[in-house]
Amino acid sequence: MKIKMHFEMTHLDRNGKTKFVFQKSCDSFNYNFMRYLGASFKAAVVENVIDTGNVSRAVSYAGILNTLALPGVTTYGLRVGTVGTASAPADYNLGGLISHGVGDGMLAYGGVSIPDPDIVGSVISLHAKRTFINGGSTDITLRELDLVSNTGGFNVEFLRDAFADQVIPALDGITVDVVMQVTV
Repeated sequence: MKIKMHFEMTHLDRNGKTKFVFQKSCDSFNYNFMRYLGASFKAAVVENVIDTGNVSRAVSYAGILNTLALPGVTTYGLRVGTVGTASAPADYNLGGLISHGVGDGMLAYGGVSIPDPDIVGSVISLHAKRTFINGGSTDITLRELDLVSNTGGFNVEFLRDAFADQVIPALDGITVDVVMQVTV
């Protein structure tokens, strides 16, 4: 069995038409994710993780890995940023979160959607998608993304990845699809 993550960024013009698609394999899950996974396997009720403020938190696992952020929510869910520093196992937050809004340097964050997993042959895929729209008058350059769960009232990053510059022109958008796949 093999587990891997990748993401796809579909660049959209101001009319919602696809301009081009950028794909990249994720470098790694981080330490928090492995702690979540280990706690699930051993039926732990509470686990210590590092939240996005770099504070150790004892969290319970009711609602584990809740990433279904509503439109405009940037504290958890699928998020994007501007700092292209390589991923590291101890990452706990983006280097430069892009704020929600419609002004210059901001993106309008849509809601996160996570449909049921799909099976194609021996590959099981789970998707987390979010669309970001640049409503400002200047281009915005993305260099990083993460997935953050809201667990026990705390926001905990469990995946962060850096990538080559992805420029979103004014009034255009991008849909990010992070895919976790298990091949059996």
